[in-house]
Amino acid sequence: MKMKMRAYTTDSANTASIGLLLNRLYQKIERTTPQDPHPGLIIATHHFKKPYPLVHEIDLLSLATLGLLIQFAYPSLSGYAKFTISLTMMRSYGEEISFTTGPAIPLTYQDCEFIPKNEVYAQISRSLMKYAEIYDEDNLVRLMIRVYMDGKKMYRPSLSSEERDSTLYSIMKAGLSEIEPITARAIRNRKRSYPRHIQALKPSRTELKPFLVADTETILIDNEHKPYAVGLLLVRPGKEIKNQLIDTYFSEDHSLILDSFEERSTKVLFDFLKRILAIFRKEKSAFTTIYFHNFSRFDGIFLLKHLACHHKSYKLKPLVRNHRLYEIAVYSGKNKFFCFRDSLNLLPGKLSDLAKNLCPDLGQKGSIPYDEVKLSNLVSMKKSLLDYMKQDILLLGGIMQKAQEISWKLYNVDIESKITLASLALSIYRLKYYDSKNWPIHIPNKNEDSFIRRGYYGGHTDTYKPYGEDLYYYDVNSLYPFVMKEFPMPGGDPVWHGNLVGKDLDDSLFGFLEAYVVSLKRPFLPRQE
Repeated sequence: MKMKMRAYTTDSANTASIGLLLNRLYQKIERTTPQDPHPGLIIATHHFKKPYPLVHEIDLLSLATLGLLIQFAYPSLSGYAKFTISLTMMRSYGEEISFTTGPAIPLTYQDCEFIPKNEVYAQISRSLMKYAEIYDEDNLVRLMIRVYMDGKKMYRPSLSSEERDSTLYSIMKAGLSEIEPITARAIRNRKRSYPRHIQALKPSRTELKPFLVADTETILIDNEHKPYAVGLLLVRPGKEIKNQLIDTYFSEDHSLILDSFEERSTKVLFDFLKRILAIFRKEKSAFTTIYFHNFSRFDGIFLLKHLACHHKSYKLKPLVRNHRLYEIAVYSGKNKFFCFRDSLNLLPGKLSDLAKNLCPDLGQKGSIPYDEVKLSNLVSMKKSLLDYMKQDILLLGGIMQKAQEISWKLYNVDIESKITLASLALSIYRLKYYDSKNWPIHIPNKNEDSFIRRGYYGGHTDTYKPYGEDLYYYDVNSLYPFVMKEFPMPGGDPVWHGNLVGKDLDDSLFGFLEAYVVSLKRPFLPRQE
């Protein structure tokens, strides 16, 4: 059905008002960021500053959107092109919500000729208008356009700021005319970047990979931990682990040639990395991973500092999330040498407890009086310190070897290929239990994900003094796993009912539940026995 928009002239259609509107827009923009992800996509964003514009300021937002198109899109368009508008709002209760305003708006006709800019402007205004009343008093933090095209990007000269303002002025002065909406077509030869459902996995390895385990011992100097000893052990699947195979490096062995402890500590790490490279070359890339227990929050910190400061020829790719260091990958050019990882992310628990359960035959974890370890007595305590470190390395090697063996035997998954326990569990599920053909798990897009998260709450953190008499307190352990095991879970694509960004949905979780999935295209997933 074709619809028409009534022709009208906005209050900003006179010369003085347009000038004021342009000035106000530029005052509201904190910065503008363009992105060029791939040949068929352009992204440009206005980041607004306080006091933020309101969602109902249609003229201002239409002008901002058109300005982004003129500045970043039109100089590059070729072939068929269309764009979407995304808004990020700051709600009254402080939460940011992002959503796309509607279907894509064409920038060209089917024959790839440009649609007149005043008609594009009218389509922009129409797309923004429907949110003006719903989010009347909400603030707008960002406005973003995504421009899609099926031709190669052109590089026409960009307009000067005066030419851009003149173009915007002429479009705004003409006002909104009668238009017939044009439905955007699909971009040709454009492949989906991400699958709609989680994919099942197939076995990718035929044998287990060897790996290294390592540990460091440090002393506190000027409130900073500095290594005085480091050791490593090569662990081969199915081979006996021996204490005699552990290589150790001790700082005070270099006291005759290096005067300062700082130099001796650095020398220890140099020798450690030199040994890793020697093993790497000898094994011909058979191993790539070196494990430390608690690498993320201890060993990895000063190891990363050492690599960055003293090995400038290497390229480092640290993987950090939530201020936690998960991995340091070491490259020479484009070739990956090896990577450091944290065994604690795969096997969360104390080294002593893990050893008791997985490799009790290797003995118990030792102990040393940390408070008594001083720079002055490192030499006299050398044997006990190295024995303690070597026992820790031996236990870590046994723990990881046994865990690797169990995972491979039960699930045909090598833990060496996974960084965290969560990724290992997901891989096992996708490999052994997931039926992607009959019970696919839907991957929500950005709009769906944002919408769902608005109704997903964690536990309450309250401060109060409870009081009662003759009360009974009940709690349930592991309720989430129990429900996952005993009750069916929804599968397939969700069926949406209602407006995903309707105002009523923001008021309560109940409103969210009423409007969310009430039916499914497929029945519930069967529980796994």
